[in-house]
Amino acid sequence: MLKTLSATKRRQILLHFLGRIHCGLLSGIIFGALFDLLCSFGVTTLTAYAAFYRGCLFAIPAALSFYAVRKLKALWKYLLASIGICVLAWILLGHLGGFILTALLCVLRARARLAEEEEGSVRSLFDYPVFPALGLFVFCFFLSAVVGLPQLQKLSIFGGIVYLLICLLYKGTARIDYYLTLNHNMHNLPVKRIQRIAGAAVAGGVLLTAFLLLPFAIISSGEIRIELPDRQPRHYQNVFEQPQATGNQGTAQTDFLKAIAEEPAWQIPPFITNSLLAIIGVALLIGMAALLRQLLKNFQHSYTDSQDLVQFISKQDSDYTKLMLKSPKCPSLWDRSPNAVVRRKYRKTVLKAVKDVPAAWMSPEELEAWAGIDQKLLHVLYEKARYSETGCTQEEAH
Repeated sequence: MLKTLSATKRRQILLHFLGRIHCGLLSGIIFGALFDLLCSFGVTTLTAYAAFYRGCLFAIPAALSFYAVRKLKALWKYLLASIGICVLAWILLGHLGGFILTALLCVLRARARLAEEEEGSVRSLFDYPVFPALGLFVFCFFLSAVVGLPQLQKLSIFGGIVYLLICLLYKGTARIDYYLTLNHNMHNLPVKRIQRIAGAAVAGGVLLTAFLLLPFAIISSGEIRIELPDRQPRHYQNVFEQPQATGNQGTAQTDFLKAIAEEPAWQIPPFITNSLLAIIGVALLIGMAALLRQLLKNFQHSYTDSQDLVQFISKQDSDYTKLMLKSPKCPSLWDRSPNAVVRRKYRKTVLKAVKDVPAAWMSPEELEAWAGIDQKLLHVLYEKARYSETGCTQEEAH
């Protein structure tokens, strides 16, 4: 039991550690891109490399705020601790952006703390890596290729690959931890064998991915460029300078070379290139906006409002709920199936007993009590015809 508990603690420590690196990498690439642009305009002297690696230190304030919001019960204590954490982030990152980002993180954690009904029931997106966050590194790569920022391009490639490895390791470890926690009461569960085999598979997949991708990040020179099309007409010069030949042959050759020089080779029309770039840009903006909206809207899976628990449900749960609440349609006039016969007989019996239209929320028992009907067999057959999967047989309907 002690060994199992120790292994569980080790997995939890690894998951928390990967969550902190996730925060640091995202902070690093954001500030790396920002300060590389500012440095290219001469606004600051802080390079992209320095901003990236110092931005990775944001993992420390993220971890401190995580433990502060859970350990400090009084709100005023948490506010004082948040101010100290923000100042520490300013010192570690070396600029005001660290203070602002940490303050935003502390506010969101406080909001989740005030809203949650049960401790530990809310998982923040700041605490675990997600694959959609790779889009931030892709965006920085295209930005560096268009603007011409080699340092940012190398950082986006390296940071994106490292973040992908973190996501793979986190997802694999979390899956193992979830399975073992869910089945911890199972008799004779081979915990050690599962940890050894599944852990080796996860580690092997991460190492193989690192072996395939990290060399590309190391040898990358950051010289990939994406040139936007020039709308101004290009003037071509005759580069074919040949000595003049005598006779008709020399004249024909010269005219042919002039024709080639005057008419350049076919190129992709500018409007097609502009359309593709516009589509890519709009898709990236929509993806970033959707990710930000998801972060702000579903920052937590549940919250309390006036002592009522409000929970966000997935699309699958929503579809299932709609399916369960959807009542079957009334049988058509041409439907002569046993279920339709029973349901029509039940409807005629109810409408014959009362003249008013019954309420839609009434169950069969409430409806029969309201109408004053006491027919047990009809009640059983109606419920079978309407709610059961098998339905009534021909003999029952007769």
